[in-house]
Amino acid sequence: MSTHAVSMSLVPTPEELAIREAVCGICERFGPRYARDCYEKEQPPQELWEALGQAGFVGIDIPVEWGGGGLGMNGLQVVGEEVGAATGMGMLMLVVSSGSAGSVLAIHGTEAQKEKWLRGVAAGTTRLSFAITEPDAGTNTHNLRTELRADGDRYLLRGQKVFISGVENAHAILGG
Repeated sequence: MSTHAVSMSLVPTPEELAIREAVCGICERFGPRYARDCYEKEQPPQELWEALGQAGFVGIDIPVEWGGGGLGMNGLQVVGEEVGAATGMGMLMLVVSSGSAGSVLAIHGTEAQKEKWLRGVAAGTTRLSFAITEPDAGTNTHNLRTELRADGDRYLLRGQKVFISGVENAHAILGG
């Protein structure tokens, strides 16, 4: 049995520190009550989302060629951590739209799908939810039963999705 040394620096890079500082600065403009106000009004944190999007942080994980920051999930994690630390709330759509749906499209999407969706996801102007959970499979993708099949010049979709996170704030749904 061979062993390989794995090295991971726990010291933040200057780039990570700059991202954290910038995201914290954006979040501080909204004040400590912002998250509670959104929750009490049963509204998403739209103004914060837009501010983060305009600064390029919503799509920090999306590849550069599609308008994102190109920093992958590590970059998105940094943004999510700072939003949570500064506001006391996690931004679900960062995980669902940028992280899940955006990553799936960036890796597996056709060029036409990437062109249609990724620039908007990167900018934060398009929010996608990711429909994966099924009644008998949960989020275990090996047990999903939803299927799509061609039928002439149309497609037939058969299956059931439940508990689609962020669907109430999404422009479209990516199915798993």
